[in-house]
Amino acid sequence: MGTSIGAMLSIAVLLFLLYLWMRRMRTLENTNLYRTPFLRQHKPVSSQKELEEDLLKYLYTHTEGISVADYSTFYAIPPAKVDAALNALALRQFVVPPSFQLTVSGNRAAENLLRRHRLYETYLCERTGIPPSEWHSIAERMEHVLDDSAAENLARTLGYPQTDPHGDPIWQRKEQTENVSKQRLSDATELGWYEVVQLGDKNKALYEMLDRLGFYPGAKIQLTGSLPTSVTVHFDGELFSLERELAEQVYIGQPTTPPPAGLVRLSALPLGVEAVVFGIAGTCHGANRRRLQDLGFVEGSAVSVDLESPLGNPTAYLIRGTTIALRSDQARHIQVLKK
Repeated sequence: MGTSIGAMLSIAVLLFLLYLWMRRMRTLENTNLYRTPFLRQHKPVSSQKELEEDLLKYLYTHTEGISVADYSTFYAIPPAKVDAALNALALRQFVVPPSFQLTVSGNRAAENLLRRHRLYETYLCERTGIPPSEWHSIAERMEHVLDDSAAENLARTLGYPQTDPHGDPIWQRKEQTENVSKQRLSDATELGWYEVVQLGDKNKALYEMLDRLGFYPGAKIQLTGSLPTSVTVHFDGELFSLERELAEQVYIGQPTTPPPAGLVRLSALPLGVEAVVFGIAGTCHGANRRRLQDLGFVEGSAVSVDLESPLGNPTAYLIRGTTIALRSDQARHIQVLKK
């Protein structure tokens, strides 16, 4: 009897220790999930430092100054903390009271933060499988953790990208600035072809919707109509009616030349029609993009529909003498020119 009780106690202790170990591993997993491999050492970031840096970015985009009351209400931060952070920035000569507009040094510091943010978004895009809608919030945290050395190492590893996945510029030196002429698609009045230069990523749901529709920086879209409630555009052989709220998240440049005639997405290519690959859209990133290229979907390759499944998905395509089956959500990333 004593032996049985002892055995049961031993099992109970082992199960409890196993529970503690699993809980600890889960905590470590959550802590390390978005930790950058480019940091030599991960140091805790003070909330005061984060607030000061967030204020720098805010003042960079709000050149008219800041209302402490409005800022504290919107971000749920006590006004005393905002005042203390602004005074600390003033002592470092990053802002000039009482308007708290940025000085030259403050402007550079803000651009440095934006550079870290955009570099890390590019890293998440190119080297991870994390969904695009998550990039901004993760980079919002990591911009406070990366130091100058780590940011430069990250830029070097990524090949010094010029823009982030949303089309925002990534400056190679903190002194550089780049002003791109752009306007919201919802504000455009002249019909015609435009190039998408940036997608707003602050609203996660709206950015996710634009990504699903296939919009990306560099895409050429044709504005065909503008109504009080919606905007109509032609893009990659498809017609889209975007609600105003969604069109406000698409930034376009100056009018541009149209893409080649006959450009469609591979998912829309009919059976019996031959085409050549024009490219892979900017909505396809990292490993998924490389996989499609490895399968032969590179510019100039002849492609046609080889076999359609009874349910319409997936579809088998003939490319370079090989039959490749792709789901429609994969084929949508591939742009082709119909012969």
